[in-house]
Amino acid sequence: MNIWSLPSLPSMSLRAKVISLVCVTVFISTASISTFFYHRTVKNTLDTAVESLTGETHLLALRFKDAYGQMESDLLLASSSPSIQAITTQQNLDQSSPEGRSLTQKQKDRLADLFTSLMVVRPQYTQIRFIGLPDNGRELVRTNRTPMGIIQAPDQGLQQKGEEPYFQIIAAHMMLSHLDETKSGHAITFSDVTYNRENGKIVIPKVATIRAILPVYTKGHKLFGMLVLNADYEKLLSQAFEDIIQDNSVYVINNAGDYLEYKAGGTISNLEFHDHYSVPPPLAVDLVQTENVIEKSIIGDAFISYFVRVGVSEENSDAAITVMVQSPRAKLLTRANIVRRDSIYLMGLFLALSILLAYIASRMITEPLRELTEKIIYSKDGAAPLNLPTTAKGEIGKLAKAFQELTDSHVASENKLRSIISNIGEGIIIIDEVGEIEGFNPACTRIFGYSEDEALGQNVILLMENKNPDVHADFLKRYTSKSDRTIDRVGREEIGRRKSGETFSIELTVTELYIEDRRVFVGIVRDITERQIAEKAKTEFIAVVSHELRTPLTSIKGALSLMASGAIDPLSEGLQKTVNIALRNSDRLARLINDILDIEKITNGSMKINHVPVDLAQLVQESIEANKAYAMDRGVQLKCRGVDTPVMMMGDANRLMQVLTNLISNGAKFSQTGGVVVVDLSKLEDGKVARISVIDDGIGIPDHALATIFDKFTQVDPSNEHSKEGSGLGLGIAKKLVELHGGKIDIKTKEGIGTTVYVDFSTID
Repeated sequence: MNIWSLPSLPSMSLRAKVISLVCVTVFISTASISTFFYHRTVKNTLDTAVESLTGETHLLALRFKDAYGQMESDLLLASSSPSIQAITTQQNLDQSSPEGRSLTQKQKDRLADLFTSLMVVRPQYTQIRFIGLPDNGRELVRTNRTPMGIIQAPDQGLQQKGEEPYFQIIAAHMMLSHLDETKSGHAITFSDVTYNRENGKIVIPKVATIRAILPVYTKGHKLFGMLVLNADYEKLLSQAFEDIIQDNSVYVINNAGDYLEYKAGGTISNLEFHDHYSVPPPLAVDLVQTENVIEKSIIGDAFISYFVRVGVSEENSDAAITVMVQSPRAKLLTRANIVRRDSIYLMGLFLALSILLAYIASRMITEPLRELTEKIIYSKDGAAPLNLPTTAKGEIGKLAKAFQELTDSHVASENKLRSIISNIGEGIIIIDEVGEIEGFNPACTRIFGYSEDEALGQNVILLMENKNPDVHADFLKRYTSKSDRTIDRVGREEIGRRKSGETFSIELTVTELYIEDRRVFVGIVRDITERQIAEKAKTEFIAVVSHELRTPLTSIKGALSLMASGAIDPLSEGLQKTVNIALRNSDRLARLINDILDIEKITNGSMKINHVPVDLAQLVQESIEANKAYAMDRGVQLKCRGVDTPVMMMGDANRLMQVLTNLISNGAKFSQTGGVVVVDLSKLEDGKVARISVIDDGIGIPDHALATIFDKFTQVDPSNEHSKEGSGLGLGIAKKLVELHGGKIDIKTKEGIGTTVYVDFSTID
């Protein structure tokens, strides 16, 4: 059978068939060997891991059993103390008296001291109490651990525990033991884990509590009462993890389903109580509770686990805890994964060798590629347009078609770029390192008057006012010799010269480019004659505003002020109203003129800021006073906060007052009648930054207006009657003045709720 014409490979090239056959053979061989060794390594690794987990689990189980044993030891120690012995002796002597079971205050204090000393060294103990059988299990002595420390409960705070399940069970057990003197020794019983209860109610915050109970008998073996030790079950279990760091996860589970999780690395979870799981219990918890064996290993897809169940009370055979150690299967199989990785490397090596051999065998089919290459080179040299055999079959035809389409695309892109450069409005000049012009677009012809043929090959000094070639040559030489090469003529204004000899102003932007490892400079030229004429007209307008409008306006305002005040002659009511309107309009016009002049000063950099120490607290109070009349006229109240202590900064008090006046007047202007504008002074960043916030409950600013709110002549809603009172320059001037002080200004607003404008400045000591 001919392997080169297999039915499954009809559309593959000969080269692909050779390479595929060799690669498949090598892959199957190496994959089979690698799989065998990998599975053998996995089995050996899992066997070793189970042995290791068995030892770790047994050691941890002993630590948790010792935690219960510590409670037993502490109760036995307390019962054998002189304080308890003295009480039992006295009770034996006074048992015929009705008051025979009462304790003196001194005895109670001694017991409380004993209990306190135990609780000091055992932080997991929450309560120790001595309960008598009479009076429905009345507590005789109790010490509590509280946030204020360990305290003895007062007599009026002692409770009756006769209704508690653990008391009834233990009392009945002790009564049965009393009938049999052989059982009247020191048998300690552990209660179920429940939430701690006081006066019949669960204590908040809830604490899962386990109780160890020891019966107390008189010297005559008469049942007298019981010692009850309450322990925080979570802390009791957690202490067993002290001084150990496990790389594996550990679950500690009791018969009721309460569990504690130790995560690899040392993190211990909160105790999950069976009556109130915060999250569904892990699969490990459910698995342990369903198993009836003492110990077992579990090999799963994700984890390898081993658990041991140990008894914690000789008195109660059902009391037990289960310890499960769980290790991620992936971690245990690291060695096996290394074997698999090495196998993959080996497979890759064999595949590389097979590809090399396949390449050598397939060279016989490369002849068509040589023909294709020759055609491309022939076209590149300009002998003829590129015409590849795009209709050829197989890979050669596909390659020829793709290359032809790519070339046609590049030609179209180049033609498009040439069209853009030819029709762009700015002049584009390309020069080499010595200043010789290599590119000159039609816009340059329109600007300078030279045709492209006249300009190409000439030095760039042809287009400049300074005809001295040394000036431009020195610039290029100085630039090329610098280690830090930066163009220092970006956006510079220069004087150009037209073909007619006329000089004119141009804006020149120069960029460095590398074309085929050869450095050239691209200059973008703009004729700025009209722009300069416009700037001159603006300057003349500002001069007219300053000298021809402001001076006579000052006189007009003065005359209107005298008339409005009645200093000249009393005015009729109608005339008084007209004069007041004229005076307000004069004020608005004066503010507009001042705003225009301020904007111009800020724009041309002539605005002077006198930096002297300024008390912002005093400035805020003065701004409130200065704007009070304006606010009252609109039915708005002004308030200030945080001005009790001085807050100093370096700045110009007059300009800062201008900022605050603008912000406060805006707040009052856009507030409803009866509204309140609050000016708040506060400190940020440990007092390094002072923030002045102007807060109003006005109409707010729409979201779409925030982007342009600080632009010149910007009004949120020109149709609004309040907006018509301003020029739209105030916030723009305020922003510039704040920035000249090194500060920042921003706005927080909600439409229909109100606006907060705040400015931040650096403070000084």
